[in-house]
Amino acid sequence: MEVKIPIYSIKYNFAPNSTVYSRAIGFIKNRAVPLSDSKTRKNFTDDATHDDYQPQYITTLYHKILQPRISLLNGKGRLPLEEACRRVRNLTIVAHCHGGYVVSELEKKMRADMKRLGYNLGERKQILAQLLTVAHAPACALGVAKSQMISFMTVEDIEWPKSVTQRVNNNFLNNYLCERKRENKFHQQCLMNGDEQGAAKHRAFNLPPCYFAPQQGNMFLIQEKSIKKNRDLFMVNNAEHNDIAYGYGGKSEDGILMTMIAKNIIQNGIKNSLRQKDGFTPLPKLEDLILGETPEYNAQLKTLFARMVENGKKLRNIVCQYAVDKLKKER
Repeated sequence: MEVKIPIYSIKYNFAPNSTVYSRAIGFIKNRAVPLSDSKTRKNFTDDATHDDYQPQYITTLYHKILQPRISLLNGKGRLPLEEACRRVRNLTIVAHCHGGYVVSELEKKMRADMKRLGYNLGERKQILAQLLTVAHAPACALGVAKSQMISFMTVEDIEWPKSVTQRVNNNFLNNYLCERKRENKFHQQCLMNGDEQGAAKHRAFNLPPCYFAPQQGNMFLIQEKSIKKNRDLFMVNNAEHNDIAYGYGGKSEDGILMTMIAKNIIQNGIKNSLRQKDGFTPLPKLEDLILGETPEYNAQLKTLFARMVENGKKLRNIVCQYAVDKLKKER
């Protein structure tokens, strides 16, 4: 079946807004800053301008792409619940990096506007559940979205908190992964140099693909998605952050899996949107969104997804123990 699907590509006009400060304010407001000190947080909140707190392009985007899906007459009246759900479900968003922050801010505006328009709590939850976003390396607090924001991240794209935004978005998961990633790089470098004694001093780290439940971010996490083209293990591979193409060339085995899942989610989201012409059809559950075309292929994906869920639980327990040990040392 061939259909024409409208695609909107957004280019932001950031001025006079600072993306760094906007993201930092977003992390602070969502309390996703357990390891940042109060002075760092105060510096951001004191220095941020009104445009950093309320970027104009967020407001413009909201009025153009989301408000018409939940209201009549330029936001002056509400829609019947089923019609609002249907209109929202007609939209599938693909976001990268700062796009994750943009979607989180759009959702906040949408939640406030729905309340103003008179939707009750149950209705607001139903409508938000129809908003689908596939977010690659999102620069926003995870686990706070009420909509279906599904995130994809790699350990290789997580860095030590050295930039101003990273210093605010500092947490135990990031720190644990950075420590283990760095130790693994020393381990691999020693092996490449034939130094087995040196390699033994540093633990190898091979993270299996993980999935974290919505309360923990609704996130797929792998170690790395790209095949390194150079032998400098400590060189930053920009493809880990910037390559969100849905082809499979140059990708690791886990990278191919993650690309396949993200691609299936988008395709199934769009297929579901096309069904809205015949009346509202709810967005499928994640377990169904990740599936492809053939039963054999889907059986394998279901098994892999169940394994990712268990891997995510195991990693979460490890990070919790890591946090406890860190806090004990600081007492």
